[in-house]
Amino acid sequence: MRKHLAPVAILLSVLGQACGGSDGSPPAVATVAVSLVATSVLIGQATTASAVLRDAGGTVLTGRTVTWTSSAPSVATVTAAGSVATV
Repeated sequence: MRKHLAPVAILLSVLGQACGGSDGSPPAVATVAVSLVATSVLIGQATTASAVLRDAGGTVLTGRTVTWTSSAPSVATVTAAGSVATV
């Protein structure tokens, strides 16, 4: 019998994203789209998460720092690069 991993929230935060303004500062992040290579994994397997950040106009933002964190590290861990492994 194969055991499936219960859903675990993989949280991310976008660092240094103060409001962008007309003073030349970078635009603020308005949306973050997170995707996984595999949306369902079994215990002992892994997948990779990625995030696409966009400003209010829908333009993809680059050069931003994304920090990944697991809400349940006893169930799944995540590396700084977004590699998610089930425990």
